[in-house]
Amino acid sequence: MDKTQPHPLFKLATELGPLLVFFLANARFHLFVATGAFMVAIVAAMLASYLVTRHVPLMALVTGIIVIVFGTLTLVLHDETFIKVKPTIIYGLFAFVLGGGLLFGRSFIAVLFDQMFNLTPQGWRILTL
Repeated sequence: MDKTQPHPLFKLATELGPLLVFFLANARFHLFVATGAFMVAIVAAMLASYLVTRHVPLMALVTGIIVIVFGTLTLVLHDETFIKVKPTIIYGLFAFVLGGGLLFGRSFIAVLFDQMFNLTPQGWRILTL
């Protein structure tokens, strides 16, 4: 298997693993422990992705940065609001980029999905809509 094409389970683990760590830590302990665990897991997932593929997907990088920033604010200020607003910010940013792509006649979803699908330009536009 080509080193740049990791096993699908590896990709699944690096994408969903940090979220699973967050939910398990939140169920077992509390939100602040879960936030710290999530931050460590997201950095570990990005590092593992880079070590295996020599590449970190754009969406994983953006998500990682937002998790680190808002996780740090949550822990430093001891305020749950910051980590709870993280999904809204990620989805809002995602919508903004996709909408901007539509306005300028470009399909940014292909970049965000890191070419996981082999679609025509029309297919990417339909998927974006």
